[in-house]
Amino acid sequence: MIDFQTYRAQLEASFAPEAVLAAREHARREFPRESCGFIVADRYMPCENLAAKPEDDFFIAPERWNEALALGDIQAVVHSHPNGEVFPTAADMRSQRDTAVPWVIIALDSERVLDLMIWGDQLPRAPLVGRPFVHGVFDCYSLIRDYYLAEHALDLPDYPRDDGWWKDGKDLYVENFRAAGFFTIDRSQVKEGDAFLMRMGDRSGNPDSRINHAAVFSSNDLILHHKPKRLSCHEPAGMWARVADVFVRHPEVNGYV
Repeated sequence: MIDFQTYRAQLEASFAPEAVLAAREHARREFPRESCGFIVADRYMPCENLAAKPEDDFFIAPERWNEALALGDIQAVVHSHPNGEVFPTAADMRSQRDTAVPWVIIALDSERVLDLMIWGDQLPRAPLVGRPFVHGVFDCYSLIRDYYLAEHALDLPDYPRDDGWWKDGKDLYVENFRAAGFFTIDRSQVKEGDAFLMRMGDRSGNPDSRINHAAVFSSNDLILHHKPKRLSCHEPAGMWARVADVFVRHPEVNGYV
């Protein structure tokens, strides 16, 4: 299996270097407005940002989408995050899902342009171990999704989410695990392929003590999970089983109890 840096390099190399350079230059020119455009037919097609607040959002006219489609399959939708984060917002995630093509974020400030963030289910999945944490792209739920797809051919739904959703009155794990097909089990019944749901953070980081982290019991008494500011990894399951709040199973993985 390739390492994460090789994976990232291969993703960016899937676009023509001239297209990537043109997109980055467009982001610089538009700063502090969000730039936007398409990579299509191995070229970057810049578009005018028609959003009401272009410093915070972008909107591409429908006719420009049609022009891009006339050139060939859209390889990516590109936009910048001036003075912003490299990870997608919930709105970015919803739009990427709805357009069904990869999206690219170019994060920059007045002095630097960061590495591209490229995401979408249309892309090869990253290796499970060694990912840096990027909310909405490489976080605990992204890892759970990719594990079940890679190990059990189970394609779980994604849930567009803003960073810190658990501070904003949302319970995404609690609200959605049953809708995704999971059911609760007792800790004594846990076996490979089951998941742990737990609460992370102190009162400042998780003031309502909501379940905001998940891990999967992978093999050899290990869990696979991804915590903020750390690489995704395996760790001994025992310590995490003791602090987990809920244990869940999917019938397509381990059947019903």
